[in-house]
Amino acid sequence: MHQGVANSIPNSESNQLPASSKGLLVLVVVMGIMIVIGTGALLWVIVHRMMHPHAVSEQSLPQAVNTVTPPISGNPALLAISRHGDEQIRSVVPRADGTLAVTLVSSQGDGRIVVWLPEQARIIAEFDLRTLRP
Repeated sequence: MHQGVANSIPNSESNQLPASSKGLLVLVVVMGIMIVIGTGALLWVIVHRMMHPHAVSEQSLPQAVNTVTPPISGNPALLAISRHGDEQIRSVVPRADGTLAVTLVSSQGDGRIVVWLPEQARIIAEFDLRTLRP
């Protein structure tokens, strides 16, 4: 007779998906929806940060920034560091908490990093990089 009759009947068993295929189809649809939602959320965050670049809450700042007292004289604070040998300032990097990380390096390659709080005109930490050598 006719071969392929089962394929031409709309409600035949050949058009039915197995249960595992139905489950995979559901998972693919759910993952697609999650990708669309995640992409939308990521775009919203990027646009929000571009529109409000300096929106930082006081709670996210370290406690040292909130309790800083300005210099008494009103003059800019000067950094007085005792140099070891022929050290020179290699870099000054501002940090998020309002301090400055000053890198000092000598001609022998020895160095140290000094963390300075300009508002109080004092050094709050010093890291000696010579002790890190093997």
